[in-house]
Amino acid sequence: MNPTHTANPPLPIWLLGNPVEHSLSPTFQNAGLMHHSLNMHYSARHTETQELPELVAAIRRGEVLGANITLPHKEAVSSLVDRLSPAALRAGAVNTLVNVGGSIEGHNTDVIGLRRVLVEEGLRTEPPPVATILGAGGATRGVVVALSQIGTRQIVVVNRSLKRAQRLIDSLSDRVDAQLSAMSLQNAFNAPKDDLWRQSAALVHATSLGVGAEEGDASHKDAAEVWQALPWGQLAQLRFVYDICYARTIPPFLHVAHAHGFAGHDGLKMLLYQGTEAFTMWTGHRAPEHVMWSALCGAVGREAGA
Repeated sequence: MNPTHTANPPLPIWLLGNPVEHSLSPTFQNAGLMHHSLNMHYSARHTETQELPELVAAIRRGEVLGANITLPHKEAVSSLVDRLSPAALRAGAVNTLVNVGGSIEGHNTDVIGLRRVLVEEGLRTEPPPVATILGAGGATRGVVVALSQIGTRQIVVVNRSLKRAQRLIDSLSDRVDAQLSAMSLQNAFNAPKDDLWRQSAALVHATSLGVGAEEGDASHKDAAEVWQALPWGQLAQLRFVYDICYARTIPPFLHVAHAHGFAGHDGLKMLLYQGTEAFTMWTGHRAPEHVMWSALCGAVGREAGA
């Protein structure tokens, strides 16, 4: 009689953040893992800041293959890793953890993901001379680096807290080849027509306002009301609008941009590109990008060719 063998449980890969319930990362990452018949499983884990040291330690012990990091932990986790990749070091933020022989490497694949989007949109050929980023968290750091890499020379960071925006640009000013400036959100609403950010050719939304909100939700309406107050009619130089948020419907910021005639895009492609980069780091396999994109599009009800 043959002994009964119990199959090994799949090796976990985590998404750590708060909130994470809305995330589509498990959908497309698991599609990629299944494509390669890998005994691994990707799952979202609601994580408080104080939990991060133990969860990183679990990855270091090999109990977990690796992790993605999302808001609000991209900056906090940087101090818990053993090495930072050049992109993560430049941005001062980490979105991917990889175990290399018991040592944790922190990467920022957001930079790669957004840069691919910018190149696809033709912005490397004709980079925006001035760009504005809404938000001053870990995601903004990756956006600053990506924009500077395609040739943007002036970047304005707009945030509710001017002090937070100023701290961010102070920490990045000697790491990127671009002139950085800070502005409060309130001042952005009332800035004079000749203000630098109103000369922006690119506008990127990178705040947490409206994350996971779907059309019809009260949170979607509240966030849209905030962005409605931006002086859209005076952004005469604006030719590229991007929202790093994504949803099954249209996220609030992008909803408002569309209403004002700007054909912006949401962050679904950036999500894919940063995720396929991480997939290869964890597994050693080339990410099946077409499979993963089809899974993402299916989850939001879009045509994969769109």
